[in-house]
Amino acid sequence: MPEHAVLVRFQTNCDSDTFDSDVDEQIMQHACDCKELEYDGYDVDSTGHELVLYFYGRDARKMLDEVKTLLSKTNLKGAFDATLRFGQPDDENATEIQEEFEL
Repeated sequence: MPEHAVLVRFQTNCDSDTFDSDVDEQIMQHACDCKELEYDGYDVDSTGHELVLYFYGRDARKMLDEVKTLLSKTNLKGAFDATLRFGQPDDENATEIQEEFEL
């Protein structure tokens, strides 16, 4: 069972119905090639301005490296905000850190 998570936020102008299914498919395809993570889909906020991608695995630091490589293969470009969560989803003492990166 995955112990860590990486949530990646990206500012966009879309909604869940218009999020480019090709991008989602690209992420799923490239995630299959990754050894450190599994992709668990995305959410778009109700305003359509923020996209959140969900990744899970055993080592958040290694996962973030793979997420950056994976996203560089898509047409998503710009500033990203990643939340690295070290611990199980129900662990109230899990550590979370924020990291920004650009593609």
